[in-house]
Amino acid sequence: MTKQLFNGLLVLAALLVSFPSFANSVPTVPPAESLAVVSVPVVQPLPVDESAPEFWLTGRVSLVGGEVSSSQQQHRYALLENLPFMTSEAEYQSSIASGRLVRLEGPYLEMHARRPYVLPSTAAFVLELSRGYFEFGCGRLVVKDAARLVSEQPSNGSTFSVHPAGMAVDVRTKYIRPECADWLRAYISEKEAEGKVDGTQEWRPEHLHVVVPLQPRGPSRLLATTTTSVGAP
Repeated sequence: MTKQLFNGLLVLAALLVSFPSFANSVPTVPPAESLAVVSVPVVQPLPVDESAPEFWLTGRVSLVGGEVSSSQQQHRYALLENLPFMTSEAEYQSSIASGRLVRLEGPYLEMHARRPYVLPSTAAFVLELSRGYFEFGCGRLVVKDAARLVSEQPSNGSTFSVHPAGMAVDVRTKYIRPECADWLRAYISEKEAEGKVDGTQEWRPEHLHVVVPLQPRGPSRLLATTTTSVGAP
């Protein structure tokens, strides 16, 4: 081995000693940033406003248990208007025969309700809603539920439901295009701000619960928003 080659090997050995091998090196991993914790305030239900029953639209979102204050306001409104809550088949048939309830039907509606009858004011609004829904390109509006007897309330339903008074309908939001569901919520929110309806997005099962007063009650004093609930008023 020549002296020149020997010196070259010594230089190479020195370089290897001064730099750790790539195979044995441990990469430095920057510490992970801690995830931000989002604090969601629990919205307390509003008290029933006995001094101003005309403002029965709450526009409040309840995170659990349903929009209780809204249901209470609706129920109180129905009582103040002397609307009967049907408890028997005889009362239901009598309401139809007297014209207090009218059949909900129209060219832009698809009725899946067991009892397809509601108050005339509710029918007028739903027909208007169905026309707008159809003209937006979403086909016929599917109504899942309308009037029902007090004894026919679902297990997760509110005791303050106004379905037995004929004021409410449940509109399908499941199995429809997202843009159609968005249109429905936006339309209901707009009409809620005008005091014409009270809308709640239900999730068990999924539908839009719409309550219509006998006459528009004037603009809501609260921010317009279609409320969200897990229950079934």
